[in-house]
Amino acid sequence: MAVRGFAADIGGTNARVGALTVEVGACTVDAFANLPSDGLTDGASLLDAMEAALRLPLKGDILAIALAGPVEGGRGRLTNGRLELEVASINRPDIGRVLLLNDFTAQAHACIHHAQDPSLRIPRKGVASCAILGAGTGLGMASMHRDEAGAWTVTASEAGHAYFPFLGDEEDGYRRFCSERLRIPAPSAEDVLSGRGLVRLHMFLTGKERTPAEIGESSLGTESETLAWYARFYGRICRVWMLTTLCRDGLWIAGGIARRNPLVVRCEHFLAELGRSGPWEEFVAGCPRHLVESDEAGLVGAFWAGVSSMSPSGPGPGHGA
Repeated sequence: MAVRGFAADIGGTNARVGALTVEVGACTVDAFANLPSDGLTDGASLLDAMEAALRLPLKGDILAIALAGPVEGGRGRLTNGRLELEVASINRPDIGRVLLLNDFTAQAHACIHHAQDPSLRIPRKGVASCAILGAGTGLGMASMHRDEAGAWTVTASEAGHAYFPFLGDEEDGYRRFCSERLRIPAPSAEDVLSGRGLVRLHMFLTGKERTPAEIGESSLGTESETLAWYARFYGRICRVWMLTTLCRDGLWIAGGIARRNPLVVRCEHFLAELGRSGPWEEFVAGCPRHLVESDEAGLVGAFWAGVSSMSPSGPGPGHGA
């Protein structure tokens, strides 16, 4: 039986919305649109914007909304935006179920679905442990675990707001620069790796103020000091998250910065920092890494989470919002 409905993947800058169908174990995006997030403030403005962008009435089995911020008890808010949502205020008679989840919970569900691809080297049966992170407007992280029965559980995280681990005198100079600019005692990992963090880093190194897109075009696709520093910082946070989650079966790297600038997570600066793992060097080296290249992954993952939540027998494989 086909399951039809809608999903939204809302970040601090852009919101991706779509109409989707799951049938015979496959998910199809039937309609897709991009929206600016700054015009979204509440459930009503989101639903109106979705209908206008997709040119479709919101009628279906599921409406799944992934939000780049904390989600708990049917409520959520954008960390880097004005949008606040509550499931109780979004319910519509023409929608069978409304699901609100963290955006990296949705990304994790997308990874779980693609984990069925044998090329990703995740064991087909039994216990598995994976993780995901990604930088864009913010920095998101989540982990995924499969039990002996084959059921997946996704655990959201706000680890991106933990203090960033700077090392050495040179990096301490940058820490002081960030602290002064942000007027805070210590920058977080999100302060360092987000798009705004990339802008600050480039300013510190070159004295030039550029947008993240401009920096990507000029400095992240070729050897540059900005690439060396940023890739080193990205590798450090990947290593920390790999060790924190013990993701033996794979780390996925998502987010717009790495997707649009893949050299960041493939260059020698990233790999060298990833390898500085002391007694855990063998574990980190042996952990498979995958770059999420689709900008629809969060949208599809949110919808899969909604489909899993509809199971009358309770959570099944892929559930875990």
